[in-house]
This record gives sequence, structure tokens and C-alpha cells, in this order.
Amino acid sequence: MNKTKRYVKSLIFVMLGLLIGEVLLGIIKKGAIDWDSIGSVLFLPFLILFVIFIVSLYKEDQ
Repeated sequence: MNKTKRYVKSLIFVMLGLLIGEVLLGIIKKGAIDWDSIGSVLFLPFLILFVIFIVSLYKEDQ
């Protein structure tokens, strides 16, 4: 369980980094925040986080 928490924490930091980077990139390129690219960039980390969450719930039940 401790390992899972560490994975989730690092994944959250990666997601924050991606979000900040994508926002800055959109502001530099277009002068505005590009919400479509932010959604596409953050989709996979959210999916991984969701899978980790489901697996940890399943392991706690057993």
C-alpha cells in the first residue's frame, strides 16, 4: 500500500507538471489557454491513476 501511495504522489506531480507546461505552451503559442490540448495531455495520467485506484480498492477487499 505504501508503494501505491508513492506511485500516486509521483503521478500527481507529473500531471501537475504536464498541466503547467501545457498551459504555458498554449499561452506562448496562441496567447490563450488551449483547453483541447490540456485534455488530451492529461487523459492518460488520469486513466492510470483511475486504474491504480481500482486495483488498490480490489486488493483491500481481499
